[in-house]
This record gives sequence, structure tokens and C-alpha cells, in this order.
Amino acid sequence: MKALESHSSEVTFFYIPQIVQALRYDALGYVERYILETAKFSQLFAHQIIWNMKANAYKDDSGTIPDAIKPTLDTVQEKMVANFSDADRDFYLREFAFFDEVTSISGKLKPFISRPKPEKAQKIEEELRKIKVDVGVYLPISSDGVVIGIDRKSGKPLQSHAK
Repeated sequence: MKALESHSSEVTFFYIPQIVQALRYDALGYVERYILETAKFSQLFAHQIIWNMKANAYKDDSGTIPDAIKPTLDTVQEKMVANFSDADRDFYLREFAFFDEVTSISGKLKPFISRPKPEKAQKIEEELRKIKVDVGVYLPISSDGVVIGIDRKSGKPLQSHAK
């Protein structure tokens, strides 16, 4: 852990998937402590850790079969959020609510799987119109990618949606 602690949180972003997976074998709590301490002074680090935890909590894509690490991930995530200041918690809630809205569109399209593409595209546009973009939300893959609006006509049904 000393090696990670000797670098800034921005440098360790690259290792977030490995840090999260290291929680599987963290019998002494060193990894958890590192995550919680680093999350206290880097909101973006905390968000990236949480995004990764959400991605690794289930074994299947539909999110029905929990991974063995899920209880640990849930506990660490709850501790992180509990340590947020009011402003940091508000930012976290806005950011994650926004992307939950965006990603929930695919679930709303399931009844339209066998429908023609124009009908699917219309449903996507309808769902995109419902989404409000809050100030300061960013793309999870890059905190520099601040979202300023949604091109509501750009949504296209992809073939992978049918899977």
C-alpha cells in the first residue's frame, strides 16, 4: 500500500480496477483504508472507485447474480458516501442519478426489441427528452468531459441492445 500512497490519486486512477479487486483478499483492511482515506480528499477518485464497484458487484450483465465481493463493495461504498461532506454528497447524488437515468434507457427499450428501428429511435428520443442535465455532471470515463447538453436526436438503437 505504501507504493500507492506515495503517488497522487490521479496517478492511481489507472489502477482502480486492480485496487477494487484487491478488496477480495484484504483480510487486514489495508486496501479498504487506502480507498477510504484517498476518497476523503479526492471526490473524483471516490467516484471512479464507486463506478468500478458498481460494475463488479454482479457476475452477470443483468445484475441478478451477486459476486462474492458484493457485500464488501457495498460496505466500502457506504463508508465512502458517509464520509462525504454535504456538498460532495450532493455532487455524488447528482452525478450518479444522471447516469442512472441515461443507462436506464436500455432497460426501457426491452419491450421494443422486435420493433422496427424507427420506432426504437423514437422511443430513445422520447426517453432522452426526459433527462435533465445538472450543472457539473461529467462522463464517467473522463472527469474532464463535462456534460453541457444532450443531442436528443442522436440516439440510435444498436444491434447489441437486442442481446
